[in-house]
Amino acid sequence: MKIWFLIIGWLGVIADFPGAYAKDLVPSQTPMPIKTLPDISLGSLQSPITVVMYFAPTCNHCAQYEQNILPDIQKDFINAGKVHFIMRLLPFHRLDYFVAKLVWSRGEEKIFQNVQLFLSHQKDWLEPALEDIKERRKVLQETVKLAAEETRTTAQALMDELNITLEDEDAFLKIFALKNGFTVEEIHQAQQENTNFEEALTANHLQAAKDFGKSLDYVPAFMVNGTPKKGWVRPKDLIKAFKKNANKKI
Repeated sequence: MKIWFLIIGWLGVIADFPGAYAKDLVPSQTPMPIKTLPDISLGSLQSPITVVMYFAPTCNHCAQYEQNILPDIQKDFINAGKVHFIMRLLPFHRLDYFVAKLVWSRGEEKIFQNVQLFLSHQKDWLEPALEDIKERRKVLQETVKLAAEETRTTAQALMDELNITLEDEDAFLKIFALKNGFTVEEIHQAQQENTNFEEALTANHLQAAKDFGKSLDYVPAFMVNGTPKKGWVRPKDLIKAFKKNANKKI
């Protein structure tokens, strides 16, 4: 599957993202937009350790962290008051932007739940979109057929309602969102331009550049207590950093 090349591969099409120009800006020379997108915040603000994880919905390694590593961190450190864990969106591909519009439009109290939904089901809406056009058409035809049966409509009516064709890269995302409680109106709205939202996503890129001292062109990326971790951070290295500070008085 091409999904293993997401972190680097998506960067080749970063121009699809409305705020992509932010990756080339120098933080010290560029005024920050008024407001970044709200973070996902887990744990107490008084915890001795604060971790920031930059992520993107199309990043398979981010999904692995969220599914396989974060539950243990939450049980052993976040719930124990030792770690304040922040997930901060850093989109690169237009599908990241699409997911972000769907998720953040539903209000801050539901962000984490919906981010988990998309990260844990990349195989349903992302992996098929990465196939070559011939295979993608074949898979999409079957996906539309099954979705139409579930929603008690016809395949053509469903395609018309969601405004998709068999060539659309985002067709799987639209169908997945519809099957998981997002309305047709919400899906259409997520495709519309939203200046405030685009500026907030640009602000996230600028914040990342400020945090790491350079344009950040990969995810997941981590900071621990304000110190950026270079390159790929192994889970055991994160745990090691937590344990090092675990006995600090809260």
